[in-house]
Amino acid sequence: MNNAAIVTWNGTDSVNDSALTSTATALTRDLGEDVGVRNVLTGTFTAPSTNYNAPALAGGTLTILPADLTASITNQNKTYGADDPGLGTIPVTLGGLVNRTVSNWNGNVLVDDSALTSSVTSLARDPGEDVGSYAVMAGVFSAPSTNYSAPMLAGGTLTITPKAISVAANAQSKVYGSPDPALTYTASGIVNATVIDWNGNSTAISDTAGSALSGALTRAAGENVAGSPYAISGGTLAATANYNVASFTGNNLTITPAALSITANDASRPANQPNPPFTASFTGFRLGDTPGSLSGTLMFSTPATLTSLPGSYAIVPSGLASNNYAIQLLPGTLRVGISLLTGIDPLQSVTSVWLTPATYESPQPALPISGAFILAEVEEGSVGEFLSRLPATAAGPGEQPPPEGFAGSCVGHAPFSVLRCLRNR
Repeated sequence: MNNAAIVTWNGTDSVNDSALTSTATALTRDLGEDVGVRNVLTGTFTAPSTNYNAPALAGGTLTILPADLTASITNQNKTYGADDPGLGTIPVTLGGLVNRTVSNWNGNVLVDDSALTSSVTSLARDPGEDVGSYAVMAGVFSAPSTNYSAPMLAGGTLTITPKAISVAANAQSKVYGSPDPALTYTASGIVNATVIDWNGNSTAISDTAGSALSGALTRAAGENVAGSPYAISGGTLAATANYNVASFTGNNLTITPAALSITANDASRPANQPNPPFTASFTGFRLGDTPGSLSGTLMFSTPATLTSLPGSYAIVPSGLASNNYAIQLLPGTLRVGISLLTGIDPLQSVTSVWLTPATYESPQPALPISGAFILAEVEEGSVGEFLSRLPATAAGPGEQPPPEGFAGSCVGHAPFSVLRCLRNR
């Protein structure tokens, strides 16, 4: 536009049209809506005033720039002890995709990018591997096409949930009257792994049953064998924050009988006398039990009768029982002696007395017995001391060699034609 002094025939006039404007009434360009540069092909403009013709297009371009997008991910979850979810498995929701009719200089064009997708290439979150929620702080996404910039993260969280474990009580046993054993259990599913998160960190987790669980098992009350087995239950056992007990399997505590021995006490009596009252000793009672804690009546049996020959006989106890005890019945010994000397109790001075040869059947042989021996083992004192207590005889003692196994001498004493052979214990 002119902006100068104009010389006319009438003189000089000043013409300043710099303020005049024109507007485009129509333009055409290269086709396309994708990002890039398009040439302006034609254009129609208004004349800025009646002093001018409508302008002619002098050229130009239209540059289409990438559109901005936002990206959001669904809140993510994982179980304690697992890696962060794989990036390729996380769906991305895009905000800002074009899906409308676009008006351009050439006309109207429908642009529908609703089918475009993006994927996660990296994420960053608050650090930590314990159960809880962690904010997703940053993310990088692929651009869905060249018409868009890579999306910006619109937020999200990762929630770590407790790990399910199974607990099984171990079977236990004890002997009646003993302290309870420790009630133990086996836990499966405890984490012992290295966990990788979106931040690229590797965290080693080496949990144990002791760190995953607290509290203790319990069992049904009772101490008797008859009530066994006793159920073992969960008691106060509970998972710590990173775990939950998905299943618990109980078990039993079995109480077995304790060993109890009942031993018949040794006893003695002269021949041809009734058996004395028998007694017994008890070894192994527990929890303050006494013979009265047993059922039944204590009884004794022995093959020795009033007419039994001198010698040793078993005393066998019986008659008592208890669920809480495994009873062992141990025999004692009844020694039946023979008294040939008035005023001398052989049961206090000898352990055994018998006659040989055993050709007689009478429990108290008629003396004298020709060729018979009275054999005795002296328990206290000496052979000489024992013999000195025998009555004096007119003929005096007569010595013969002792039987096999006997030291000392075999001495004959009147008025009996009997040889007494003794040895020290």
